[in-house]
Amino acid sequence: MTKDAKDLFANQVFQHFLFNSLNSVASLCRTDPEAAAELVIEISAFLQKSLEKKPSLITLEEELEHVTSYINIQKTRFSNRLEIELHIEEPVDCLLPPCTLQPLIDNAVIHGVLKKRAGGMVLLSVQSTPYGIQFRVTDNGIGMNAGQLALLLDSCNNIHSLFQIDCKLKANGFKGLTISSIKGQGTEVSFTIPSPVYPT
Repeated sequence: MTKDAKDLFANQVFQHFLFNSLNSVASLCRTDPEAAAELVIEISAFLQKSLEKKPSLITLEEELEHVTSYINIQKTRFSNRLEIELHIEEPVDCLLPPCTLQPLIDNAVIHGVLKKRAGGMVLLSVQSTPYGIQFRVTDNGIGMNAGQLALLLDSCNNIHSLFQIDCKLKANGFKGLTISSIKGQGTEVSFTIPSPVYPT
């Protein structure tokens, strides 16, 4: 097992996600065996994408495969409380750091939408702009106040997924994350990959 794989399994957030997903499979085995089998396939695909060794930059198509498996798992688990939509402008073709979009969506789901009793929506938007390819993850969850927002990208909070993604983007020569939030209304996290950054 690679060091990245060991670090992933040591991550408590990942552990909770995996254990809860498997518990959902166990529950579905009794009530909907076909759905349980489909969920096992999605968990397998998600784990494969999470654990395989990747270059510093991958194609958007590869990243979206990881995102899709994650979404299918969470929609099965929280079908009545969670809606996730992807608005991908076609054609969009670029390179970005691996495991960038899925943690952003996960953060919006866990810390935003599912903190509300009724749940809510998470939207991933990918579109071309004059400055490059813009990625935005927006949710209508509980939002944050100014103090909480200021801490997200602070080095004292270096175990947070948003801090780590911000560092990953900067390490690859891109600008970091832009985060805006309104308490009680939701949060938007965005970044831009300058054009042209295309696969070779």
